[in-house]
Amino acid sequence: MGWAVPSNVTFTSATYDVDSIIGSTFSLVSYAPIIQTYVSLSSTRTTDLLVYLPAVTQIYVLANTTAGAYSISFKVFGSSYTPIVVSAGTVTTVLSDGNQLYILTQAGAGSFFAVNGSAGAPSYSFNNDTHTGMYLVGTSVLGLTANSTELLNLDGSNTMSPQVSTIATFNAGLISGGTF
Repeated sequence: MGWAVPSNVTFTSATYDVDSIIGSTFSLVSYAPIIQTYVSLSSTRTTDLLVYLPAVTQIYVLANTTAGAYSISFKVFGSSYTPIVVSAGTVTTVLSDGNQLYILTQAGAGSFFAVNGSAGAPSYSFNNDTHTGMYLVGTSVLGLTANSTELLNLDGSNTMSPQVSTIATFNAGLISGGTF
């Protein structure tokens, strides 16, 4: 009737200089640290890099601290799923089920990337009201929602004609007659 001895958890990490990796692929199939940081020490890399991870269940933290015009992608070795791209200046936490990689979180310097969300479950919401907030309606279209109802769209998909639309009634309390 005793407690089990707590196990010690060790996080492995490594830093890789993308400029010293020859070719367009890099295999970490035999050893893939949990925390991986990719740097560019001489800024000589010009080609995209595909990193192969082992076909195991694991969570990885992938940090691309480079600033090059190339991409760094990650894929489970032997998988037919599309690789995920970790953009320059981005830290991404991914889950591997041994076949596919799933993005859990993704953040960059000064930015945060959220799931698209919906009117009923906006990406940006509040602890006390998860049905009110902001979400991505579609490419270049931001939606504002309250009580799971889309109230306002900010549509910048056509830069020559940006649109603001609503299904709501505007009430202007300081204007005589104030409903539009």
